[in-house]
Amino acid sequence: MPKKPEREYRAMPLMNGTEYRAEGYSTTFNDPYVLFRDEDVTYYESVDPNAIDEKTDMSDVIMQFDHEGMVFARMSNDTLQISSDEHGLKVVADLSKTADARNMFENIQSGMVKDM
Repeated sequence: MPKKPEREYRAMPLMNGTEYRAEGYSTTFNDPYVLFRDEDVTYYESVDPNAIDEKTDMSDVIMQFDHEGMVFARMSNDTLQISSDEHGLKVVADLSKTADARNMFENIQSGMVKDM
């Protein structure tokens, strides 16, 4: 299409979403991990592979930091994909859609955030 001299043309580079892709396991099966520590006791949690079965409502799962606050990705807007395999619950998140999500990605990349 030829450019028209009476129009002002602007361009903005678009992110394809792959540059801000976070991938990992939100939980692993049969692999105890520290849930909580106090002065005297360490509490562990282990997730059974059957905990996430066909009865579990996974229709609109969200990704947050530390189970609270802002939603960084969600299934209903196609920025979050989850799947269960023999190791655990795998998560793939597109963190390119908002500035806060991109900041979260940068924090993950830098090692400031280790566990989601």
